[in-house]
Amino acid sequence: MTNSIKRIDLAIVRAEENDIADCSKLIFYSEIGSLYYPQLAVLESQLHKAVANEELYTAKSIDKCLFGCLWFLKNGAFYHYPYLHFIVVASEYRHLGAGQQMLDFFEQFTLINGKHKLRTKVFLLVADINTKAARFYENNGYIKVGKIDALFRKSIDENLMMKTVIRKPINKENNVYTS
Repeated sequence: MTNSIKRIDLAIVRAEENDIADCSKLIFYSEIGSLYYPQLAVLESQLHKAVANEELYTAKSIDKCLFGCLWFLKNGAFYHYPYLHFIVVASEYRHLGAGQQMLDFFEQFTLINGKHKLRTKVFLLVADINTKAARFYENNGYIKVGKIDALFRKSIDENLMMKTVIRKPINKENNVYTS
């Protein structure tokens, strides 16, 4: 018997103010939320800023069911490189490809189709206790470049991860690139 993974089609779009309540609940009740956001009001305040800065995106199905969200900063790492703050997938929709689709979107949006054609690196942090996430990112070409002890929480160390994307022009006339 073979294991087959069912994949879903998602629309990944910039979040709007009316998405904040759903996104905040999804994040707050996730593993990330339980570690880093002890108060829902603090998280909601940060999400309002993320929406205003066009940094929060949602992954929804055709019927508008929220599968997950991602938050990234276009110039977040060293004020130059894209930084993935997090990807959160609703627990009932994990292993359906939503996380992969959101990661692909992040890389495509910030590097491949972005206006900064010279950028070839993206960064993120993964808590040392989040081994599943670390393995997911490693399987997608990210490498650990350093460890930061107790960055956000005294008992949790963070691993700085980076991916280098090599872009090749496929249509120089229209400035179209691929990774």
